[in-house]
Amino acid sequence: VTFDEAGTLGQGIAHGRPPGAGADKRTDAPLPVWTPPVYEPEQPAARAEIPSAAPSGNAASTASPEPVIPDALVADTVGETAALPAPTAAEPVAPEPTGTREIIETMHRLGSDASGLIGADRVVAAAPGRLSLRRRLTEIGVAVDRIDVQAPHPYAAIEDLVAALPAAPAPPSGLGEVLVVAGPAADLGPLADTFIGTGVFSPENVWTYRCGATTVPKEHVIPSTQAAEELTQGWRDSPAHPTLALVATDRGPAWADSPADIIAGLAPDAVWSVVDATRKPEDTARSLARHGRSQALIVTNAADSSTPATVWDLHLPVAMLDGRPATPTAWALLLLDAMAQGE
Repeated sequence: VTFDEAGTLGQGIAHGRPPGAGADKRTDAPLPVWTPPVYEPEQPAARAEIPSAAPSGNAASTASPEPVIPDALVADTVGETAALPAPTAAEPVAPEPTGTREIIETMHRLGSDASGLIGADRVVAAAPGRLSLRRRLTEIGVAVDRIDVQAPHPYAAIEDLVAALPAAPAPPSGLGEVLVVAGPAADLGPLADTFIGTGVFSPENVWTYRCGATTVPKEHVIPSTQAAEELTQGWRDSPAHPTLALVATDRGPAWADSPADIIAGLAPDAVWSVVDATRKPEDTARSLARHGRSQALIVTNAADSSTPATVWDLHLPVAMLDGRPATPTAWALLLLDAMAQGE
């Protein structure tokens, strides 16, 4: 049997058979034509219609209907809202506290009137630092047992501290009375000018031992303990004025009388000792013990000390503070300034 080459070959290729394969089973029936399936698109699930509110008479007919929330949903929402805490009114913001440096500037600006701040109502607040009040005060030399930890702020604590200090004594000013100021020779010269400036002592009533003072007559020198005793006897016998004797406590030659002997020979009514605030109080106390008993202190270099309050550990009243009377205001300014330097 011969086949139409074109037809046979064409049918074989159309059905995916190689030429000549299955030729003996060929029929004249047409082969079915494959048609790809047609899939209907999936219809979305029917959504529940939300009834619309009846439009008002003024609303346009074309306006979109407003959705109506089901009663059950409204009830749940109201219940959740009622469970929430009621909003509270905003609390007023407290003003920033006044800083330590601002207090110092205010007191310096007031000058002599700054004394009115001492003992006034405690309305001045110092800015809180990273350190506690106790720590800040101990850093400027205040002993722990002096600190009132209940003070509301550093200024109030300092106010309490200076108020508890012994009052600054006044120099003896009676006729025939003698005041001895003992200390380093370098400090005694300026102090002579300070005392003369007060009007209590005149240059003619000032005497010196191993120290110089430009405002004091050169012949007013105490050469020895015997001379000190004779001078004192004359001042007592003819009391016409108070006398100031400046005694240098620096180490002198071996043959010279000691400062303690000179002071004993003068038999003073009061002895004020000059102390350096930058020195350790233990060393200062040892020096004071060598010169006899003192009734008051004259503190120098207090502004240069980071711990000026350590002089309180000497347990003596302070008469002068860096060349001026040791008033509560002067102490408060000094301590606040020292505290501000450490902030």
